[in-house]
Amino acid sequence: EPGSYIVQSGGPVNDGFGAALSGVGAAIVSYIPNQAYLVRVSAAGAEALRGHPRTQAVLVYEPYYKLKSSLLGLGVRGEALPEGARLNVLGFADAAVETRGALEQLGAEVLAEARSPFGPVWTVKPAVAGWTELARLPGVQVVEWYRERVVANDLSRVRLGMATNTLVATNYLELTGSN
Repeated sequence: EPGSYIVQSGGPVNDGFGAALSGVGAAIVSYIPNQAYLVRVSAAGAEALRGHPRTQAVLVYEPYYKLKSSLLGLGVRGEALPEGARLNVLGFADAAVETRGALEQLGAEVLAEARSPFGPVWTVKPAVAGWTELARLPGVQVVEWYRERVVANDLSRVRLGMATNTLVATNYLELTGSN
């Protein structure tokens, strides 16, 4: 039971296509160009969509689709991640509890959890070998490299006209943010 599918419309994405999806219990996760949605639906619902006149294609959301392009080459070649590597794993909201448990069962150490409009995002330190198994979990939507967030105020101050360059720590208007 994969639980997630790419469903492509046979014509324009409109209310009729949306009605076909909701008619089999499919929940839209996101739009995928061209004229397709990533949906959560049962295998029986996906099968019903395959025969629907408004549907052109119904594809299982395979692990290959879940790996961001920066990881895809490593995954296809079956290479291990560097020691200490961290990944962001985006899960489906309706499978958050089960997916987090499955991540841990695969040996991934969950370092942080955040929310996104598409579901929970876990920052994990995966097992170095076999990390591609994360993408095989039915509750996983996307796997990508974790990138440390950095403050970009040095760029914002110049853009807003508060400083003349990105190197000076003070601003030329002597603004402090008080009053």
